[in-house]
Amino acid sequence: MESVKILIVEDELLIARDLSQKLKKQGLQVSKIVSSGQAALQAIAEDRPDLVLMDVVIKGEKDGIDTALAIHEQYGIPVLYLTAYADDATLQRAEKSGAYGYLLKPFKERELLTTIRIALQKHQQVQEIEQQRIRDALTGLLNRRYLEEALQQECRKAERLALPVSLIFIDIDHFKRFNDTYGHDAGDHVLTTVAHLLEQNVRQSDLVGRYGGEELIVLLPNCPLDRAAVIAEGLRSEVSLLQPHFQGQFLDSITISLGVASFPLQAEDAPSLVKAADEALYEAKRAGRNRVVVAQSSVPST
Repeated sequence: MESVKILIVEDELLIARDLSQKLKKQGLQVSKIVSSGQAALQAIAEDRPDLVLMDVVIKGEKDGIDTALAIHEQYGIPVLYLTAYADDATLQRAEKSGAYGYLLKPFKERELLTTIRIALQKHQQVQEIEQQRIRDALTGLLNRRYLEEALQQECRKAERLALPVSLIFIDIDHFKRFNDTYGHDAGDHVLTTVAHLLEQNVRQSDLVGRYGGEELIVLLPNCPLDRAAVIAEGLRSEVSLLQPHFQGQFLDSITISLGVASFPLQAEDAPSLVKAADEALYEAKRAGRNRVVVAQSSVPST
């Protein structure tokens, strides 16, 4: 646990400092000590800790339980309660806040460290299960179900904030040829190679996923159509430079076709955005492959 970074949220400074010293003695890193829910959320935004130790009674409008709920919803960081209050109503609220444990003051140092270790192990297990739920087993990319949910959310957000959302639909050209010529293992290698290259060449805020078969998607929040087209062309160029080889054998060169569309310019909702990008992709394939095609506007201007 030596690399674990912990945020302490405690409004009694002497208790917080004593807790910090105990943690540091065990080789744990204390990122910060704060006394209110608002300060805790700000500290998490600035320097993401691995764990939050939270007193139930703290300063500010939000108590520890409300703050823990906000942390769970916004960041998914595990929270442990450290408190002297254990009435039934408090316990019921604590159970619903997504926290990973509850220690009553005063507690022993060994008890604290054991509870921290259990919380971190539980959090890792939860993350692994979540990754299995949202990731494609072969490529490790986000799966279609997650992408469709994320696209719905991003379109609603974009409509509310008057921001653009762009989508790039990608198809590996002549993918069947790799399977037929070199075998399905080589085809899988080509698919994963392209998938990893896409992830390495998009913005941190972008989402890359496998839509099905050899079709891939890049979801670009807050990205206008012209910028998305530039990104798409960059991806096409990077893939064309690949020199794929599998089990000591060089494979045919890889190219991709890409269709680009943007909400709300070419679509009025998430399904129509997918349709617009997909139609642009097939236009790219009909035009000779290894190219980017931008969807035509289908939403009338007002």
